[in-house]
Amino acid sequence: MAETSDDLSQPAQRGESRSQRRRKWAPKVRTGCITCRARHVKCDEARPSCRRCISTGRRCDGFGQTSSTTGLGALSHQPVSGVTPLYAEASMQEKGLFYVFRTQTSHQVAGTFEGTFWSVDVLQACQMHPAIWHSATAIAAMQIRKLSGQNVEKSEHIISTYDELALKQYNKALSQLSQATKRPDPSFEDQSLILMATVLLLGFSSLRGNFNEAKFFAAHGLRLFKKWKFREAARKWRPTLRNNVISVTSLITLLDQIQIQYAWACRVQEPMDDALTGIKKNVSRLPFESMTDAYHELQALQSVAVRLIRAWGYECMNFDIHAYGNARKTWLHNLSVWKSKFAQLRQLAGDDKNKLKPLLVLQMGLISLQTIFQVDRGINELCWDRFITNFDRIVSIAQQLMELETDASEKQGNSNPLFTFAPSPVGTLYMVASACRENEIRSKALSLLKRWRHRDGMMDSGMLAAMAEAKIQLEEQGCDSVELADPSQCNCMLKFYICRYHRVMETGVEFVEDGLARLEVGTFEKMGTLPSLKTLVVKWDI
Repeated sequence: MAETSDDLSQPAQRGESRSQRRRKWAPKVRTGCITCRARHVKCDEARPSCRRCISTGRRCDGFGQTSSTTGLGALSHQPVSGVTPLYAEASMQEKGLFYVFRTQTSHQVAGTFEGTFWSVDVLQACQMHPAIWHSATAIAAMQIRKLSGQNVEKSEHIISTYDELALKQYNKALSQLSQATKRPDPSFEDQSLILMATVLLLGFSSLRGNFNEAKFFAAHGLRLFKKWKFREAARKWRPTLRNNVISVTSLITLLDQIQIQYAWACRVQEPMDDALTGIKKNVSRLPFESMTDAYHELQALQSVAVRLIRAWGYECMNFDIHAYGNARKTWLHNLSVWKSKFAQLRQLAGDDKNKLKPLLVLQMGLISLQTIFQVDRGINELCWDRFITNFDRIVSIAQQLMELETDASEKQGNSNPLFTFAPSPVGTLYMVASACRENEIRSKALSLLKRWRHRDGMMDSGMLAAMAEAKIQLEEQGCDSVELADPSQCNCMLKFYICRYHRVMETGVEFVEDGLARLEVGTFEKMGTLPSLKTLVVKWDI
């Protein structure tokens, strides 16, 4: 909405004076931050936030990148970029790759919420830290290599050239990251840059389809995050972090997302003390300023929920039920506050179609979070049956998101699979396809998972679809796959109901090689006993 002034209450006076005034000439605003361009005022272009926005108490939305023609010929373009020592010393080939990262990759990985973080913060960090620079150029090279592989007319020579180029940049990034990590007592800003480089290297491994390597970088980043007590330091020094190159809130949200995925992939368990570090005692009740703010808070809630669940299993007999009860109570209070603020955000959004997608993503995340936190895990899988309504709502929202994404891809000429660091429905759809035993809902979830073709951090829709399908086939085979001590106990109904004894529970996953994994599941042949373990070999295309 355009900015207004109090003069609107006196239209007659404005009309009388209009003919007497001549507008002072000024150049049209073609550069500057998004906020200043929208207000049609001159921007001083200070970074990361312009002084004009800060002085007027406005939120500076950063410096969006203009769209440009992209493709395999992008390496011949000269990037429009500030001259820094790192950029000046880069080869022409590296500058071309950075151009691809700036004009293509940064927009693709941002998704719905983190546009400014990727289009401003990360691009600035690329030119400040060698590990980030080479990680970004490695991702750009691998992205071009993937596009080359989809084009049957491209020769194997071109594909191998970009493979070599990507690995060369990757090795440079590893070397720089290793040196940076070994330095004693890095500053908070240095820590944030090291963590960002680690996230990018995880993304490179994910883009390659090497999930063992992605797990390594996830473990490395999370270990540093814990060692440096990065979350606590960010809270302590928040008032002084305005000049930090990387948005600390966005970086922590990224690491929270990785922590959730790593906990699933590795079945991580942790002490209660570690689980409590992410819980805020006094959350703000002020309305969300943006969809991104709502996403940041929801991601933090999801991270705490996962850690509390893992802590429950870790503590076993020595579990501090009092500490857990207090933590759960605080978490539920924080979730209630978030839901209230989200309701206000939805009301303000009204019928704005541009805000429909982020609202749907947040709504799906909320339903998924409530389901995971409320489920009462026992020694069988019947606990999921009370959430059929939630599963149905999740699938309905996913169908709407699929339609929106298909429309956007067709308009922009994009093709899947899409590599992103943004929240996507693939993890939630996997939960539905795995845990929901209502056949129609489950089948829809699996179908959507196969069609989505997303890579979200450590999550790959093809991998998750293959795992879910393997579990479904095992359950539907029923008595042929699991021999009960007393067959009369089985009350399965084909394509309608799966009894408690023929349900399987996922207990672990091992990535063997690219496109191949072993999925460990538990079966319940006998009442009152722990599940017996089976291993399913799962394959998918990378």
